[in-house]
Amino acid sequence: MVKRKTDRDGFYVKEIPQKGRGVFAKVKFTKGEFLLQYAGSLLSVNEGDKLEEEEGSSGFRFFISCKGKEFCIDATEERETGPILGRLVNHGEKNEVNVKPSILDFEGTPVICLFALTDIAEGEELLYDYGVSNLPWKQQAKAHNENGSTSSVATGISASLKKDILSSLEKRVSDQHSELISSVIDTEDSPESNASTSDPTPMTESEKMRRNHHLPQRYQLKA
Repeated sequence: MVKRKTDRDGFYVKEIPQKGRGVFAKVKFTKGEFLLQYAGSLLSVNEGDKLEEEEGSSGFRFFISCKGKEFCIDATEERETGPILGRLVNHGEKNEVNVKPSILDFEGTPVICLFALTDIAEGEELLYDYGVSNLPWKQQAKAHNENGSTSSVATGISASLKKDILSSLEKRVSDQHSELISSVIDTEDSPESNASTSDPTPMTESEKMRRNHHLPQRYQLKA
């Protein structure tokens, strides 16, 4: 299992109507800067598929292919320690996204990290495109608009942005990013590293809805 000791400083979590919790910047970040790790248990694709069959679709499982090998990174269970903020970053539309996920190869182990797609201002929410059109709060916003009410939640998905994010996940790992990740991530093979944390923070109802629509695609990284 690959994990960071903790999330880096510079972020806070705030409750958002219709979406549950979101992650915001305490300080400014520049384009291309490493932000957070999307951390979870590293499973085989068969183990991930089995969990999907037994527990239903989880919005927090990434199925990925890295250098010809398939993996599942499962962040379903929220932990009290370690990197916990990456899994809380919300979906954003084309004119909102400021974060891009990338799969990095750290000593043969795939690691999902979030990088700044644009400069991010203090107080700005971190957002990236989930690549899904039927998010529940987007349907609610559409219904409100059809009834004559106004809503700040967009209802369209950008196909070009979805393609751009997928393309970023297929890029070869750069030396700069590898050096960055090696400085903030520890590789641990001890039984301790695979132990789950007890008493996870309960999800809100909106987060329970959200997890069923979160990143269902199988992303690939070409070596």
